[in-house]
Amino acid sequence: MNELLAQSPCAKVTRCAGGHLHLTVGPVTICMEPDVFRAVVLTMKEASARLEDRGAPLQLSAQVRQ
Repeated sequence: MNELLAQSPCAKVTRCAGGHLHLTVGPVTICMEPDVFRAVVLTMKEASARLEDRGAPLQLSAQVRQ
C-alpha cells in the first residue's frame, strides 16, 4: 500500500513500499527515485522563481485553492 505524503486538488505524492515516490498530476503518474524527486522539486522551484522575477506571478486557479 502506498503512503500518501501530500495531496492537493490537482496533484498528490505517494511513496510505495519499494521507496519510490509517485507524483500524480491529473491522469499522469511519474515514478521516481527519491533523489530524482528532490531534483525535480528544486527544478520546479527554480522555474517558479524565474517566472516571478519576470513579472509573471503564478496564480492559483479556483480549483487549486479549494
